[in-house]
Amino acid sequence: MQKKLIEIAKKLEGRVLVIGFDKEKNLIKELERNKKLVVFSHLTEEDKGKGKDKKTFFGNKQVKIKRLYKDLGKENYDYIICDFNLVKKYLNKFIMNIFKLKAKEVYMVFDEEEYYIEELKHRFIRYKAKFDSIKKGTTHLITVNFAEAKLNLLKKILIFNIRDLFYDIYEFIANMIIA
Repeated sequence: MQKKLIEIAKKLEGRVLVIGFDKEKNLIKELERNKKLVVFSHLTEEDKGKGKDKKTFFGNKQVKIKRLYKDLGKENYDYIICDFNLVKKYLNKFIMNIFKLKAKEVYMVFDEEEYYIEELKHRFIRYKAKFDSIKKGTTHLITVNFAEAKLNLLKKILIFNIRDLFYDIYEFIANMIIA
């Protein structure tokens, strides 16, 4: 998956936000070398254990995943590359922030053992976003195209939030029974 992400990183143009991934990874080094990028922001997970949901941004500013758009100064980004494990807990808020950031495409590295791929696909397709997945072993590289996605706030509040709440409760109970 790293090779595929590096190929994608070479082709990106404009503004890119990366959530997760170590600075020593080849992906970050390739994005830093890419001259077509106007803005490259990297949100790391170096202090993952220090705060509940806060991550370090450029080493000095605290950014909450739930309030990503506001904490980043209401900037717009063309592409978002993220590690799914960091946004899993706040998936619904993260999707709303994708709309606010006006991202064209989102790339996620996803492990089947952490979450169900069909549930993730459902949560993106209901906004009419195009979902594509490349599988290698149990790891997926997910590409979600938000260029033509639409957000209906009434459906989001009345239907999607209630359905997601019941799904999260069901998943929590299932994990408690298994553990």
